[in-house]
Amino acid sequence: LGEMSRELGRITAVGSAGDLFDLLAEVEKMKGDLESNLMERNALLQELTEEWDQCERKLKEAQAWTTKSRDSLESLTNKKRPIRDQLNLREKMLNDITIQRKRALMALEKLQVHFREEMEGDQDVHILGRQIDSDLEALSLEIREQSQVLESCLSQLDQYQQEIGNLRQKILSCEGELRTVSSPAYTAKDRDKASAQQSVKLDEIKAGAQSIEDQLHQLSDEDLD
Repeated sequence: LGEMSRELGRITAVGSAGDLFDLLAEVEKMKGDLESNLMERNALLQELTEEWDQCERKLKEAQAWTTKSRDSLESLTNKKRPIRDQLNLREKMLNDITIQRKRALMALEKLQVHFREEMEGDQDVHILGRQIDSDLEALSLEIREQSQVLESCLSQLDQYQQEIGNLRQKILSCEGELRTVSSPAYTAKDRDKASAQQSVKLDEIKAGAQSIEDQLHQLSDEDLD
């Protein structure tokens, strides 16, 4: 345009330029509009790039969270925790999974708004989003199944502990009866007979208590793995 202006100057020096000045003004206006449009599109492109990067980052964060959570559940440290603590952890994770899925979905929907036309078909970010949602759903199912097993184990533990408590009360009762029959009020013959009966009864109760404790130990070592 600068060169055109100089040429028009030389033309007007020797003759009439006609409507060339009007054409030059129109071209300059078109140039200004084009530059303004390019600046707007450049700003929009920068904004879209930031939105894309932000969406991809959120998806990858959800992916990393899924891997970390699964590793945490399978760790030896977690398996050694009390059953109630393990159940509480899984309940929290189920809530966190819901949050992670919503974040990933919102990130994709927000990106879809900005790339309404450009997002046709399977983009890499869409494929990643579906994969992450599938992984989160699989983790949710795993946690629910594990929670059912843990709840069953907890119910058995409560039952065994109640039975042990009852047996211990019976042991105390038998021991009291043994002390009673050992008193001088009993004849030697009656004392020996009663003592023998109570000893047998006491041994049976102790054997029952030991059996339940063995089952508790087995439950902790095997079923919770």
